[in-house]
This record gives sequence, C-alpha cells and structure tokens, in this order.
Amino acid sequence: MFNGIYGNLPSVNALRSRAGAVDNSQNPPYTLEDFLSAFPIFTNKASDDTINEWITMANGVIGYNRYKGYWKFSMGLFVAHNLVLQLRLAGSADDSLKQLLNKTETKGFKQSKSVGSLSVSYDTGSALADYNGWGTLKDTEYGRQLIDIMKTVNGGGIFYVL
Repeated sequence: MFNGIYGNLPSVNALRSRAGAVDNSQNPPYTLEDFLSAFPIFTNKASDDTINEWITMANGVIGYNRYKGYWKFSMGLFVAHNLVLQLRLAGSADDSLKQLLNKTETKGFKQSKSVGSLSVSYDTGSALADYNGWGTLKDTEYGRQLIDIMKTVNGGGIFYVL
C-alpha cells in the first residue's frame, strides 16, 4: 500500500494483478508428450531439449488461470510458433521440414496470377492488418491462432511477459 495524497493506494503489482496482467499462480504440468500429441508434425523436427525450452518459456507467458480451457492449446501454439521461427532460421535440406515450413508461411489473398510461365502473387499486407503490433506472432499460422485466442481471453492486446 502507498499512502499518498489520494489516500491508501494499492501497490503496482496489486494493480497489475487486478488488471489481469500478472498471474503469479502455477500452471498445471505441460510436457513434451502433450505438445507432440497435439502437434505431431513436429515429431523429429527439433530436439527434445529445444522443445522443452520453449515449453518453459510458454509457462512464463501463458497462465492457466487466465486461459483456462484455452490453456493447453495456447501452450502448444506458443511452442509451435517459436519452433517454426527457429527452424526457419536454421534451414534444412530435410524435405519434410521444408513442407512444414511452407505450410506455416503467410499466403494472404491472391492478388494476381498469370498462366504463361505460371506466376501468382499474394497480398499479405491486408491479410495481416489485424495482427499489427503483435511482433513475430503474426509471422506464422500458429502465432496468428494464438493472437486470436489472446484477444478473446484478454479482451484486447495484453501480452504481459514477466
């Protein structure tokens, strides 16, 4: 409590907690097996240690008390999104990995096409307009799904990292 000219005011952490920005509770366990069961496409695409690191980070961002029924899926989306970004950076000659990464690219709306020598272009700007301000989360299908859940759960653009 802060005793100021406006009387007794709650601490900053208490205000944040009341606003829903801080969740000091513990999440239920979320394991590598939970992730691979929900997202089997990632089996043998990254090391168990790497996936577990992303799970640890997800636990710091996705709080069960806030996400409730969305929690488990949101945890998986966070991990999947970050794995895709990491795998894109690493690159690979593995065809199955290339297929996974192609599926998660932003396609947008078809803007034009040609038949002779086959050319297609997409308007990704308008497709991503709803996701402005969400950093790299807008860069994968998994991230955009997570943004949609976050908007539903948080009632807006709150993405508070402790």
